[in-house]
Amino acid sequence: MFDWLRRRPKATSASRFQISADRAFDAVERLGELMVRHPTAILDTKQLPLPKDDMKAVLKLAWQITRDDNLRNHIEVAFVRLSNFQDGVGDQPIDCVLPPGCTPEQARSILDPYVARSERMKAEGEVLLAELREFKRSVVAE
Repeated sequence: MFDWLRRRPKATSASRFQISADRAFDAVERLGELMVRHPTAILDTKQLPLPKDDMKAVLKLAWQITRDDNLRNHIEVAFVRLSNFQDGVGDQPIDCVLPPGCTPEQARSILDPYVARSERMKAEGEVLLAELREFKRSVVAE
């Protein structure tokens, strides 16, 4: 999906670090794979291909590089969905998907941990959305 990013031949500055185009491409691709594999789950930030702030910088850079509106939409969704990655979750994702025929007790044991973290995830998602909107305004204003 992000082949256009791989074609950038030299190192590209993203935020406070230098990252090669290949590494940026791989990080975006791996993030996309995680989001496809765990569409509703809350995952540990350690699962991210790069630290969250670096991932935000790479996604902003990717948004600036492409002119394809469809790709930009995917990047925007990925940016806001970074809120699904929270510190301290551990190796097992916390998901809200219920198996068929589960009992109320099973449902509660699945949903309680998800609900306990969902407020933090929602709040961060709102902050990320505001950050994304500000970023887009600043880029368009340039």
